[in-house]
Amino acid sequence: MKRILVIEDDEAVRGLIVETIGLKDWEALAAADGEAGVQAAQRELPDLILCDIQMPKMDGYAVLEAIRENKSTASIPFVFLTGLGDKLTMRKGMESGADDYLVKPFTVQELIAAIEARLQKQAAVRESAETRLNELRESLTFALPHELVTPLNTILGFSSLMIESPEISREETKEYAALVHQAGERLKKLVEKFLIYAQVELTTADREAQSAVRAPHLTSDTISAVAGRVAREFNRGKDLQLTLAPVEHRISASHLERIARELVENAFKFSEVDSKVEVKTARNEEMFVLEVSDRGRGLSAEQIQRVGTAIQFDRRLHEQQGTGLGLAIARRLTEFYHGKMEVRSKQGESTSVTVAIPA
Repeated sequence: MKRILVIEDDEAVRGLIVETIGLKDWEALAAADGEAGVQAAQRELPDLILCDIQMPKMDGYAVLEAIRENKSTASIPFVFLTGLGDKLTMRKGMESGADDYLVKPFTVQELIAAIEARLQKQAAVRESAETRLNELRESLTFALPHELVTPLNTILGFSSLMIESPEISREETKEYAALVHQAGERLKKLVEKFLIYAQVELTTADREAQSAVRAPHLTSDTISAVAGRVAREFNRGKDLQLTLAPVEHRISASHLERIARELVENAFKFSEVDSKVEVKTARNEEMFVLEVSDRGRGLSAEQIQRVGTAIQFDRRLHEQQGTGLGLAIARRLTEFYHGKMEVRSKQGESTSVTVAIPA
């Protein structure tokens, strides 16, 4: 049964709303003022909040602010009830973070329709979140064991040969040691990537870090250095093409390096040797723009919609190293600076990832 909290100081209006809610077999919770409403929301954790704007002690805007600041109530759908039908009041309510508004006087049908619409949208959001969570579970189920077991098998196999073989030449020892070292580096990178992803999630939740003032630096230097390193790691220095504008930005140099590294790594990973990987930067109006393009196998429209959810696409069809965390890391860091990441792709031809961050 859905539980709906009604915060309304007018007893008659509050009683009517509570009665209407009961007609639909929803459970109604009621509060006569803003302070009581906030306490009820934190105590009861309802599925939806209907709240008047003009109330004593604490008006609707203050109630909404308190609801959104509390982690346990922040995601509860919030609908304003207002007798002020002017656009300024409605706009202020929506800008404050309300999900919807209902103008008094309203009919029983209008009230029920508004409640059903918000509950249905909330259900859709939860379903989408659950789908993404399942996709992440599936991705980790298939990718993580493979990524761990493959290098571990190499390490265990060649170290066993070195231990058990009675006669092993110096050249063979060096060869086996090199393979063990290579596998160890692969394991190290995997662990680092998971730690970076966890760190990024913590960083994006840190409001003080978001508001920190940083000195501007030349983005072309950072991107040129990291793109060159990645190209050398893939032995594809001749495939890298740089077109970098001398743009200064206050983004953390380490964050910009991580964004560029993840995008360039993906471009090399999913394209063939002797095909170009292009890295471009520019200043477009008030935006710093980074674009990385490759001539790889591309993504479908559905896959583009799911970019950044730590999913490795077509794992069963294409053998590849990695867990799919790279684009998720790049997207989250871009959003940290209030930017956007866009993916354009043609299956079987090319993929282009663009990051735009306000200057």
